[in-house]
Amino acid sequence: MLAVLGVSLTLTGCALRETVRLEADPGAVIEAAGIGRVVAEVETEEIYKNIVQVTDVMVVDVGTKGTSEAIAVANQRLSERGWRIVAPKGDFIHMESAKWDQISVWIESLKGLNGLADWVAEDPQIKKAKDVCRLRSDSCVLLSVIPYR
Repeated sequence: MLAVLGVSLTLTGCALRETVRLEADPGAVIEAAGIGRVVAEVETEEIYKNIVQVTDVMVVDVGTKGTSEAIAVANQRLSERGWRIVAPKGDFIHMESAKWDQISVWIESLKGLNGLADWVAEDPQIKKAKDVCRLRSDSCVLLSVIPYR
């Protein structure tokens, strides 16, 4: 009798912790990628309790000369597509759009990679893209398309 009761409680507990997967609308990812030429792309999954958050991380060449100019151009191009700044912080800009509900875009310098986990910064595609961008006068930015709830 106790074993049956224990199984029932376990099953009830599992039912309460259903996993939720958050992914950005593919249209938002395409729109963000459209501000330049995608040099590298990687998808991350972070788990918070019962939520799996999938982030699309892209290195995008916007065709400028220098990191500051690249961030400014990325910001301008996203603004032209209806994205607005939520939080500017130097080499990092957080944007949202009324068109894409509960999705953020972060624009970052490739030099700092402030908002990324170390393993993403060390991803072979990202590292190779950083090298390619350095050869092009730092004309790239890191774009992260992040769903939230």
